[in-house]
Order: sequence, then structure tokens, then C-alpha cells
Amino acid sequence: MGARGAGRKSLAVPNGVVNCYHYESRATGDELLGRGAGLAACPPGSETLPGSGNSKLQVDLMVSDFRSAGAPCLGQRRSMRIPTLVAIGGAVLAACSSGSPSVTGPAPGTPTQILPASITVQSGATSQPVTALPSVKVTDKTGLPVSGVTVTFAVTAGNGSLSGATPVTNSTGVATVGSWTLGASAGTNTLTATVTGLTGSPVVFTANGGSGAATFNITLQYVRPAAAVYQSAFNAAVTRWETAIAAHTGDVNVGTLTVDTACGVPPNTVVTGTIHDLLIVVDLDSIDGPGKILGSASPCYLRNGGRNLTLLGVMTFDTADLAGLNSGGFLNDVILHEMNHVLGFGTLWEGGPPVQNSFVINTPAGTGSTLGFDGPKADSVYVADNGGPRDTVPVEDTSLAGTGRSHWKESIFQSELMTGFLTGHFHPLSLTSIESLADLGYTVNPAAADAFNLSTQPTLRLGEAPGPGVDLSNDVRRSPRFYVDEATGQVVRRSAGP
Repeated sequence: MGARGAGRKSLAVPNGVVNCYHYESRATGDELLGRGAGLAACPPGSETLPGSGNSKLQVDLMVSDFRSAGAPCLGQRRSMRIPTLVAIGGAVLAACSSGSPSVTGPAPGTPTQILPASITVQSGATSQPVTALPSVKVTDKTGLPVSGVTVTFAVTAGNGSLSGATPVTNSTGVATVGSWTLGASAGTNTLTATVTGLTGSPVVFTANGGSGAATFNITLQYVRPAAAVYQSAFNAAVTRWETAIAAHTGDVNVGTLTVDTACGVPPNTVVTGTIHDLLIVVDLDSIDGPGKILGSASPCYLRNGGRNLTLLGVMTFDTADLAGLNSGGFLNDVILHEMNHVLGFGTLWEGGPPVQNSFVINTPAGTGSTLGFDGPKADSVYVADNGGPRDTVPVEDTSLAGTGRSHWKESIFQSELMTGFLTGHFHPLSLTSIESLADLGYTVNPAAADAFNLSTQPTLRLGEAPGPGVDLSNDVRRSPRFYVDEATGQVVRRSAGP
């Protein structure tokens, strides 16, 4: 994976002058990080510098050019992008810059991006208002909120209605629609929030209207702004899995939970309040360039006791690969595939205490693989509905560092969604895959499966020449899991391994 923060410039800091500091050039995007003598580390997000006496001044540094004033800063840390509004004293400017920085007050700059400030996918009853009002946040390029920006909300599908459709962002940069009532017919309702010219515009919200609330809920929380085309693909995957899983796993109030360590996302990423069944943190970021590792997914927090199903998971994608996936027609299926890993496909098959079940077993000759999935529900439909020769579902047993032990056997399932390599343009979600979730402990809806048979599977459209596929090697994030008490919302234990 490529190093982040490469190419950042640094300034010399005399011993004893600066404790911790972090600021950024608006013109060049360069970030400066460092600390003075006598400090072992500076906690991200809490940089402070002393001025004359004990006074501190909130500022937003706007520096057109940084020039080196000597050796690199003492104890320089890896650069990480965090808000540039910091506590700083006037002495720092004289000590740390040979240029002529222009210092203003804390007023944010020009709005450049818009991102969701509420859940983007929910379910509700037809002809009734949604329970979670869609809201967005407008910021400048450093992440500071921008107030006074008019956001236009509009219904784009479902024939619903709005009130307060053109709110203005408040002091925290947030604008919320007044109300959103779903249409009279069951199905998908969509709403967009638009500020022309901003990155991430429009933000897309989806609500699945029915006679009552959906039985299973998946909530998405984006770490960074996501383009509408990517939000649409995530929303489609949410709708599909909410249809495939037919019962709640339960609400858990986690209070305020910092998830960066458990989920491998940027520092100070926080989840708050009640999780309704499942929450997925989505991080779309530059990882290692196009054509390499496109992303990964996994559970981060599991429900402690009983079935130990996923409460909170993470999906990370390399932005360098997303455009190619979209143009190649693979984006929706890749996201659907990775979301299944968050649910537990291939990630909760083998676990130490308190997860006692191990579904991956060594298999006898004649199954097509040396490894198999030993779940009675999946094994049964594999034979009865999907054309399997015997009642053990073959698991990938090659490329153990890439796709092994966490996907169906590619040479047997070929075009099916949950192999480690997607080819062609039809990737059916088989009943075997859905029932494997039932073996984990979910209540499932068999009618959500696609038609699929090993002997007649549609690997290509009629007359279509084979083309490049998508290699999903290393798409399962392997790290310790944390277990949450469902009654208290508190983390009670951590696994020794993935």
C-alpha cells in the first residue's frame, strides 16, 4: 500500500519553543506536523502551541508558501489529514516560518464539499414520513464547516413529498430537510441533496417504502464524501441485503464509540447512538493506486454471546479503482460482495472463543476442493437447488493469503457472486450463499436468491467475448474483533485474532 502524506514539507522548530503543532497551506495542501523537545508524542486532534504567557488564539493558517528554515522538525510524525483549526500562539509564527504567513480568524473558507450528516438508507411505511430526516454537511477543503449555504433537496423516485426543501447550513455546516413523506406505492424512494459545484454533490438518500418498517436495517456512515454514483451502488447493496435477511438482530445503544482502532479507519472516527441491526463505516480513500488492492471489508464489532453476529463493520475501497469498476460494469456486484463479508460470509466462518463454530472443514475426494463449508442449510440447498454433486459446499483452497477459506471455490462456482474472482457480467447471488448466512444465525429470505445452477450458470451474455475480471484477493480485512454487550452497549472483550 502506498504511503500517505508523502511529499509533505516541514519546518525547523527550535528546542523548547513548540510543544505540538499542525497546520496546512491552503494553496499547496502541504501539512506540517511536529513537536518540540521533551515530548514523546502529540495526540492527533489536540495540537497546542504556547503564545506569550498562557494565552491561546484560535486561528486558521493561510500560508501561500512554506520554505525550510533549517533541519526537519524534531520528532516529526506521519502526516494525517485532520482539521487545521488549532490552538496556536503568536510566537510560533515568528519561530517557525521564514515566509510571511497571512493569519485570519477562525472563519472557514470557500465551500468545496458536501457529505451525508445522517443515515443514507432507511425503511419506512408508504405515505408516512421517514423517521430519520436526511441531512448533509458542507465544509471547506480542510474539513471546516461552512454556514449560510443553501442546499436543495428533491425527490427523484417514489413520488414522495417534501417540506423545507431548501434549508441553509447552520453554524456547524449542517442542513436538514423539513420532512420527507414516502410515496403511496411500495418500493424504493430516493431523495437528493444538491449544491452545484461541490465535491460529493448530489448526496443520495434512499428509503424503502412498504406496509411497515423493514425487518432488517443496514445503516451506512461515510468517513469521507462519496460521489453520487458510488452512493447509489452502496444503497443498492443495502436494499438487496435488507431483502435477503428477514428478521432483526436487535438494537444496541453504543453511546459514543471511537472505532478507528477496531475498523482501521482515520483517527477519531466516532459512531454514536443506537445501531439498528447493523452499521457499516464506509471509507473511500487512496490506498495503493489502480489495479492493486481495490478494498477490503469485515466485521469490527460483534454482538457478545449467542450468535455473535456483526453489529458494526467496515468497507474500505481505493478511489483509484472505483471509476474502473464502474465503467467495467462491476461496481454494484463488488460492493454487494464486500457487504456480505461484513455480514459474516467468509469472515465469521472460523473463530476462536467466544465464537465456537468452525464451518470450514477438510473434505473427502469428489467435492472439488480440499476445503468445504459445513453448514447444514447451505449444504442442503447446494445440492437441491444449485446443482451441487454432494452436500458439502466447496470453499476456495488455493491462494490462501488472497481468497482462500473465505470464498466459494472459483473453478466450481465460476460466475457466482461470492467467489474470489468476478468474470463476465452476470454474478448471481445463489441460494447457497444466502442460506450460509442462515447457518451463521441470520433469519433469511430464500426468495431473494437469483436463479443459479452449476451446470448452466451464465458466465457471459450470449455472444459476448470473455473480458478482464476483478481479482478480489485480500478483500477480507483480518484483525482482532471487539465484542459488545447488547444490553449495555459496552465493549466487553477482544479476540486474539481475526
